[in-house]
Amino acid sequence: KITILRLELGTTMKDEAIAHLIQILQATPNAIEKDIATDMKKYFDQKYGQTWHCIVGKGFGCSIAYDTQYLLFFRADQQYVLLFKS
Repeated sequence: KITILRLELGTTMKDEAIAHLIQILQATPNAIEKDIATDMKKYFDQKYGQTWHCIVGKGFGCSIAYDTQYLLFFRADQQYVLLFKS
């Protein structure tokens, strides 16, 4: 189950981020959070230009600066995903 917590990203990019996360999890069911974040970051860097950042975890705190209109924060089951461009 996907729950969008904060959306400042176009619908196409949002849908693509969720689809890519699902693809990662299906290909590697036991993937660790760091590897998921690295894969998401590399995918968005290659597709949409640098510099993207991704944080994945069951709980985390952060303080970030990001480009307006380039932030997605969502929950996928037990994991939280923060994806943003700066």
